[in-house]
Amino acid sequence: MLSRLPLIALAATLALPLAGCIIVKKGAKEPKEVQILPASTADDRPAGFQETSGPGFWVWRGPKDGWHVRTTTGGKQHNFMGEIAVRGSGVMTDLRANKTELNDRVRGNPSGAAFEFKTAGFQDGIDFKVDPGSCLEFDLKMDGKGQPNHIYIGGRQVNPDSHWFKLCD
Repeated sequence: MLSRLPLIALAATLALPLAGCIIVKKGAKEPKEVQILPASTADDRPAGFQETSGPGFWVWRGPKDGWHVRTTTGGKQHNFMGEIAVRGSGVMTDLRANKTELNDRVRGNPSGAAFEFKTAGFQDGIDFKVDPGSCLEFDLKMDGKGQPNHIYIGGRQVNPDSHWFKLCD
């Protein structure tokens, strides 16, 4: 019976991604300290956001319609990957893709969402809602690398210290 335990554990591990769970990959380089910003940092649409803006992630929280994440490229193709995990007792609802194409991927469940976009020229993105009082943990990468200087949060376009950060109520 003991010899079957590793196989059962492996099968359970492989089944989780198929169930749509958000999993932080083993071996992923987590920063020594994740920057925690107030969720109010994300209030209002970033002033410089336009479909034709240069390459980056744009993250904001609207007063009525929840959270928004957009990717732009300024005309060159870039690959964007992101994971957003809900921390605390809240849940993610109403996850919707925005202006995505055939090869773009979005998946999610009440504990978070993951996406992969190949953006060229305009924008791709997601919209969702989260219960008040929750933290959102973001891991955003462009072209396979964390580039916090290309992440713009809220109306003041705050750049986090790392591509891995939290926004908490």
